[in-house]
Amino acid sequence: MAEVVTPFLFGWKLVEVVVHDDQLSLRSGTVGVIVDVDDEARCFKHEQHHPPVANCACGFFAKAKSESLVLYAHYPFSHLLEVELSGRTKVGRDDIRAQYQRALRLLLLPHCYRCGQTATVLGEPAVRDGRGEVFPDPALTSMCEECAGARWWLLDEVATQLAMPVSWALPSEGLVLHGVGMNLGDH
Repeated sequence: MAEVVTPFLFGWKLVEVVVHDDQLSLRSGTVGVIVDVDDEARCFKHEQHHPPVANCACGFFAKAKSESLVLYAHYPFSHLLEVELSGRTKVGRDDIRAQYQRALRLLLLPHCYRCGQTATVLGEPAVRDGRGEVFPDPALTSMCEECAGARWWLLDEVATQLAMPVSWALPSEGLVLHGVGMNLGDH
C-alpha cells in the first residue's frame, strides 16, 4: 500500500452497537475497541507509531465496498458503518487505512434476529451467546418489539445517542450483515 495524504476517502466497516457506561457506543467489529464518531487512530502495539504505518495493522481500517466485508460479519451483532477517512492514508486495492475517521451513518440489520420479521428496535438479545466473557459491554442486535428483551432502543433514540444518521439496511446490505456471499459486480 502506498502512503498518501488526502483530504478524505469513503469506506465501509463492521461495527457493533454496545451499551458502554449506560450509553450507546460503537465498538469495532474486528478488534473490539470503542470508537468515537470523530476519532484519531493510535497504535496499541507501538506507541511511537503515527498511524497508519507500513508493516503494522495500526490505523482506521475500512473497505471500499461493503460487499467485501461479508466474510467478517458476526451475525446478528454486526452493523455497517459508512466512514470518511482522512489524514495519512494507506490505500490498497479494496481497503483503506487512515489516521482519522469520521462516522457518517450506521446501517442496521433490517430483520429481527429471532423471528425474521421487520426489525423495529435495537436491543439486547434475551439469550447471551457467551461474548460477554470476551467483551464486557453487551452487543445489541435488531429485533421486532415482540421479541425485544428488557432493554431496547427505537431508531431515533439510537441516532440521538450515537450523534449520527441511523437507518435499516437495504436487502443487499442485509445480506452482508448475515454473512451471505454475493456477486454484485464492480460498482
